[in-house]
Amino acid sequence: LETRVSQDIIGQVIALGIPICIGVAVYMSSTYILKVSESLSVIEIVRNVVRKNTMQEPTKNTIQEGREKTKTTGKQRGYVKMSQIISKQINHSFFVRWVIKCMQWFICLWMESLSFRYYKRVCKICSSGIMNSGIVTYFRKDWDVLLKTSYSLIPKILKRLGILSGKSVRQRKNKFAIMVGESTLLKIASPNSLIFLLCAVVFAIPILPTMVLAMLCTITLGVYILNLLLGRMPRSKTTLVSVYLGLFGICVMYGSFTSNTMAEAMKIMAIFILFMSMFFVAKDAIHTEEKLNLVLFIMVSTGALIALYAVYQYVIGVEIDKAWVDSEAFNITTRAYATFNNPNVLGEYLIIVGSLAAGMLWKVRTSFGKLFYAGCFALICLGLGATNSRGAMLGLLLSAGMFVVLAEKRLIPVGVVGLLAMPAILPATLWSRLASSITMSDSSSQYRLSIYEAGIDMVEQYWATGIGVGAFPETYPLFSLEAANAYHIHNLFLQEFIELGIVGFLVLVVLIICFLQKLYSTMIKVPPRFRVLLAGFFGGFVGLLLQGMTDHIWFDYSIVLLFWVYMGIGMASIKVGVKQWKKEN
Repeated sequence: LETRVSQDIIGQVIALGIPICIGVAVYMSSTYILKVSESLSVIEIVRNVVRKNTMQEPTKNTIQEGREKTKTTGKQRGYVKMSQIISKQINHSFFVRWVIKCMQWFICLWMESLSFRYYKRVCKICSSGIMNSGIVTYFRKDWDVLLKTSYSLIPKILKRLGILSGKSVRQRKNKFAIMVGESTLLKIASPNSLIFLLCAVVFAIPILPTMVLAMLCTITLGVYILNLLLGRMPRSKTTLVSVYLGLFGICVMYGSFTSNTMAEAMKIMAIFILFMSMFFVAKDAIHTEEKLNLVLFIMVSTGALIALYAVYQYVIGVEIDKAWVDSEAFNITTRAYATFNNPNVLGEYLIIVGSLAAGMLWKVRTSFGKLFYAGCFALICLGLGATNSRGAMLGLLLSAGMFVVLAEKRLIPVGVVGLLAMPAILPATLWSRLASSITMSDSSSQYRLSIYEAGIDMVEQYWATGIGVGAFPETYPLFSLEAANAYHIHNLFLQEFIELGIVGFLVLVVLIICFLQKLYSTMIKVPPRFRVLLAGFFGGFVGLLLQGMTDHIWFDYSIVLLFWVYMGIGMASIKVGVKQWKKEN
């Protein structure tokens, strides 16, 4: 196979993957002959499925026995029961028992070593200094409780309006209430329909074009407003994140009305505000752990399929724009972009879904679930490598580092060893591309530096008011250096500073800080399985912001929608986690 595939990391994975699959088939056959548990369990599951399909019609006696069995054992959904059965077989398999014993032996050897004692002492000193610092102290406080944001006026008005309108429809007080109460739309547009619409949105983000996404979001928003007015939505407390998100929306409107290209700016504002409203839909629609798991499952599964498509593009060598590769600095022949228009946009998407896959890998309790999310995470990492996007790869590394520090500190030594071994493990082309992020030796880095210089000049000129939304392409040529052409500034924060001025920039920064602070401060108030999930949200958001330092991540509308939906699901995870913690304690 090595003569038929490329010699980079993707080609090496394929060259190893196919023989491994053949080896697994031989292994399963051998274990079946030797009567080891793995193969026997697989054969038994197949037999049960065949037997179930050929069963006769149940009699009254079998139906009664089934009902009595259900009462004694408790009702379980089919997929949950199957997951538990598969997980049990995995846990009792010979291979898993052997792996667990090897890991236990290695951990005991490490914990009894002299290096571990010094490592533990250094970590204790560093941890004490960090936890007592002013920044961590600020992040640990619950500012929503201290500032009493939940007692704001707007939620009270919306709640009262929902109670009155819902009561009017139930009591049929007027003709309009009677018409609404008897409409089929009211029955279809239920809170459960809203969660399925949200799943459709997260599934469609990397697939559908912008205008179709806008239509789907409009329908979802309409169903959400209808349920909100009828008092069907659970009451949601106001947070600082919601307050600053509303303020940022006002800043976007201001930037649109003051733009030189007002007609274009109004279109951008309409789509941006519509996608921003999905934050509130996700935050309020998800109020149980089952709904949260469903949305995250759809999101991660879709991301894994998109990553698989990216790997396929890389293997066949899809044609790319010559501007995406510096042929003089790097020996790169192709870059995968999957369903997006640019490899960097695909990398931004995979940072988010990769962090969620890591969080769900630690959150799920069954071995089958862990195996599924581990496979998704591996596919996402391969897809990210196929993009050859430096910012995205560094963003995923930062995301993984934040996750380990916040949720699984036992993996810190493994992470340190992995970082030190990267120059020896990674292919030379990939390592040189990552290193160029620091050396700035390639033409792409020089191109960005020239744009940043022009952007700083624009900030000095328009720092107070900004140039307005959508006015960058017309204003930039007046400040450009060396005739560098650009549609955006390749930096999220600098772009918003230029367009919205100092007020919009500060509101965005405070919004991001409030979201990260809310995630961190809630980690001590949720069960352990939610703590790792919130750490995944934290790491993914920080990794995406790192990519935003080298690219304008909101240039693609699909990432705009992903950004706000991600924040909304993160806030919903906080709400559900706190609720579960109160229930379990």
